[in-house]
Amino acid sequence: MPQLAPIGSVSATPISPAASPEVPKWPAAFSKAGPIRSGPTGTLSDPCVLRVSGVWHMWYSRTRGKIQSIEHMTSLRAEDGWLAMATEIVLSGSAGSDPTGRSQHWETPSVLVLPDARVLLLALRWPGPCPAGLGRMDSIVEFLGDSPSGPFVYQGVARTAEYPWEGYYSQDVEGQMRLRGGPMEPALFTYGTEVRALYAGQSVWYGDSGSSSPGAWGFRVGLMKRVGAGLWQGVSAKPVIPRGAAGSWDSQIVSHVHATPHPVAGTLIAYAGGSGSTPSGLGLAWTGDGGVTVVKYPGNPILTRGSGTGGWDSVEIGGPSILWDAESKLWVLHYHGGLSGDFSQMQIGVANASAGTVPIF
Repeated sequence: MPQLAPIGSVSATPISPAASPEVPKWPAAFSKAGPIRSGPTGTLSDPCVLRVSGVWHMWYSRTRGKIQSIEHMTSLRAEDGWLAMATEIVLSGSAGSDPTGRSQHWETPSVLVLPDARVLLLALRWPGPCPAGLGRMDSIVEFLGDSPSGPFVYQGVARTAEYPWEGYYSQDVEGQMRLRGGPMEPALFTYGTEVRALYAGQSVWYGDSGSSSPGAWGFRVGLMKRVGAGLWQGVSAKPVIPRGAAGSWDSQIVSHVHATPHPVAGTLIAYAGGSGSTPSGLGLAWTGDGGVTVVKYPGNPILTRGSGTGGWDSVEIGGPSILWDAESKLWVLHYHGGLSGDFSQMQIGVANASAGTVPIF
């Protein structure tokens, strides 16, 4: 098994703003470099990118027909357009595989290399097993592998809908209102010795103040931590990244989150946001306490959908995966874009930014 340096780690003692000799700064303006990865068969989305010993690794969702799977590929140089050294399916979607006989899909992977060199993977599973007549029930599932390409072994369900903002209620065949939908789009990171994950939840009735109210549809971001193999618990009963204020660019959607160590202190977060039914831009946030308190970048959004019609990201933008590349001294942001509203024509692109000069706090 190859020796992998831990990726996504912070110091054993969490760095606080007061203890840091240097103030962390927001990245400078991002410049799009266009799509770097597309597939002749199917659509690509939700990249998760790490760099290990000079090799770039990307896990992403691929849709072929109506089946979604997770693939992994490697490249020597991301700017070369991800000329694949190897590509393999690590989680395969299938038809009729759950107890109700429906298809099972995997998407939105998040990956973290642990200190013992094992590879932790979280992924969204849908529709998942659920009572007859109840409809879709999403969950986040944990896997462990010995290498970036696996094989990945099932560890357990990390998260299902527990709080009202994580899902939405629907009437079952017996007339009972039950919570369905569920958490999605996990983002692994470490805080001290803990493994934590941000994740998105979709609700119809939940208001950001905690009240239930009609018309409060939207996506928000929550926080959980790993307490054992396949065992996770919520850190906060309320969203840690709520929707933006009415009229703002992310007033309805805060989702597709990704977290990475800031080279100075804390954790930088990238997310997709929107004021309508689909994300229209990408934003940044930062946390110094493991995701409990999150500060949004005042200059959001950092990227928006392409202008005009027919562009590769003119209709859809999302799935950000950001990291600091110490070799090039750049923030590297991978994301997906689409030119149709039905998620059928998705590609993966990249944007870059320098370290920046604006202090986070």
